[in-house]
Formats: sequence, C-alpha cells, structure tokens
Amino acid sequence: MENQEKTSVDPKVERINMKMIYRSILEALNLEKGIFYTIYEFGLRPGKAAYEYLYRDRTKLIHPLRFLVIVVTLATIATLSFLTQEDFIQAFTQGISSTADPQVLENLTPEQRSFMDLYSNNITVLNLKFFNVFLMISVPIAAIVTLLVYGRKQYNIAEHLVINAFIYSNSTVIYLLLTPLFFLLPYSTVSVWYLIGSLIYYTFGCYQIFPPKGWKAILRSFLAFMLQGLLVFMFMFIASLSIAMIMALNDYKLEM
Repeated sequence: MENQEKTSVDPKVERINMKMIYRSILEALNLEKGIFYTIYEFGLRPGKAAYEYLYRDRTKLIHPLRFLVIVVTLATIATLSFLTQEDFIQAFTQGISSTADPQVLENLTPEQRSFMDLYSNNITVLNLKFFNVFLMISVPIAAIVTLLVYGRKQYNIAEHLVINAFIYSNSTVIYLLLTPLFFLLPYSTVSVWYLIGSLIYYTFGCYQIFPPKGWKAILRSFLAFMLQGLLVFMFMFIASLSIAMIMALNDYKLEM
C-alpha cells in the first residue's frame, strides 16, 4: 500500500518542466505584469504613474518594494562584476589625497601608513559588501525628506515611502545602464555622470508627483534631492567610516 502511494501520480498536479520553471521565474520577478512597464511609466510620466498606483489600479505596476529589491540586487551584482576592490581603494585614496595636506601624508610613519592601508581596505569592503543595504536605507531617509519638504497635504508617510521607492528604483536603473562604462572610464567619472543623471530624474520625478507646479516647485524638487542626498551621504559616511575605523584600530582586516 505504501509503495503504491509513492508511485501513484495525481493527474491534477502539473509535472515540473523547463517551461514551468521559466514561468515561475517570471511570476517571482513580476516581469509579466510590469517591471519594464513600470520603468517606462516612471521614467516618462512619474506623476501619472504614481497617481495610478496609489489611487486607481495597482495591477499594472510592479510592487515598489519588489521593484526596489530587484534593481538593487542587480546593481549590486553589476558593481561587483564591473568594479574591483582596487578601483574603490584607488578612488578613496584619491579623495583623501585631494582633501588632505600633502605634507601631512608625506610625514606619515610606517605604522600610520599601515593603519591607513588597513582603514582604506575596510571601508572599501564595507561599501562593496553592503552596497545593497545602503541603497535600501536611502529610501526611508528620502521619504522623510519629501515629507518635510512637501508636507502631508496630499500624501501620508506610507505614500511618501512608496513614491520614493519607485523613484529610487528608477534612479538605480540609470546606475545599471552606466555600469558597463566602468570598463572604459574611471570610477569617479562614471559616478559624476550618475549623480547628474539621478539629479535630473529625481528633480523631474518630484516635480511631476508633488503639487503645485511652477518654478518654485522646481526649486523645491532640487532642494529635496540635495537634502536627501546629503542625509544619505552623511549616514553612509558616518556608518562606514566608524565601522572601518573601529576594525582598523583592532587590526582587523575585512575580506570580500
């Protein structure tokens, strides 16, 4: 009886095949319903797309959290694929060299140089390994900023989170499109291009989504971008530098 139960097949259960696996992947990523449609709509008509999702129909657009997780994961994979640890260390050391007094750097003792090398390694590995975490944390910070800048008159805090999840996801798509350039251009150059692209898109998105319109609204959108960018940078800067400093002080070297 037991052997018969093991060998019997329920005709109602679909047999697993490659077509079924492919369909399951599409359903899991929501590709059939709207990830590309969402990128298109929030790229060209963010105001209309946001209103559609919040108040009318949520079946055409991908869920904002799922959208964010997918693009952040892809961005992390692309970063680790196109960039090396040495690229980040070089960019970081160049940043230190441009701001610090050259004479001070020249007078560092071997122990101090060893500490700086360890510190540079740790902060680089932290930013590479937790790149996705920093991007995800940026969304609630941006939501708080837009809530402060635009108020609660039309959108509550949860709706601000949804809006910023969509905007940040599409900004990350811009980053994804630029990542192949890491093969041709320095990390700092591509980063500047991404900053310009995200500034234009974020300002455009906020202008389209948040009323009222006019030149003051453009300035307010620009203010929102600068403020959230500053707060995100401060959080990432303080968090990564503090952790890297503590580990370097304890002679602990992070590995990829």
